[in-house]
Amino acid sequence: RLVPAENGTRLVVETDLSVTGRAAQLGRGLMEDVAGSLLEQFARGLEAALLGRAEEAAPVGGAAAELDLGAVAWQPLLRRYGLLVGVGVGAFLLGLALGRR
Repeated sequence: RLVPAENGTRLVVETDLSVTGRAAQLGRGLMEDVAGSLLEQFARGLEAALLGRAEEAAPVGGAAAELDLGAVAWQPLLRRYGLLVGVGVGAFLLGLALGRR
């Protein structure tokens, strides 16, 4: 919906997300992050289209391009689990180094 704003008009987007299949295994928190990333991508494309920059608004691969969940989900995954994975890899490498002595 469109609502008046101080410097123009604000677009408010509300979603009702129903996730099934493999994507549902990611968990609610991660899905919220991914949905947020998708909405940001949508907002950038809409802004570009409204400002007459259609080439920026067109999705890679054309209008029928499929959603690549892996490409959208990597940043939220990295934010949530990057430190844990880094500590695990570091501990594994330290164990290998100490085990060779």
